[in-house]
Amino acid sequence: MQRRTLAAMALVIGLAPLAAMAQGAYPKKAIKFIAPYAVGDLPDTVAPVVAQCLTDRRGQAAVVNNKSGGNGVVACQALLKSNPSDGHAFIVSDGSMLSTHRRSTRPSKDC
Repeated sequence: MQRRTLAAMALVIGLAPLAAMAQGAYPKKAIKFIAPYAVGDLPDTVAPVVAQCLTDRRGQAAVVNNKSGGNGVVACQALLKSNPSDGHAFIVSDGSMLSTHRRSTRPSKDC
């Protein structure tokens, strides 16, 4: 039984790089950073610098969108509407937004 388990694990480990190579190049489209505060706040001063570095290094556009209001709720809703599962949208926050939200009973609707 242990031989079969080890053989199966070796097969999975051997085939894992092939699945990763089939993914293609990342990023496929523009990367979007969502800053949950007004222009000039800390996340907005950091996000353009990171976006510019990514644009220079990866050759793909990176944009910063400011969505202020509701202690970050507006930004979270914008993230949820932008298809976050594709990995091209990020929230740039200073942590206060994340620590003040209470646990939602509707995670698919609220942030």
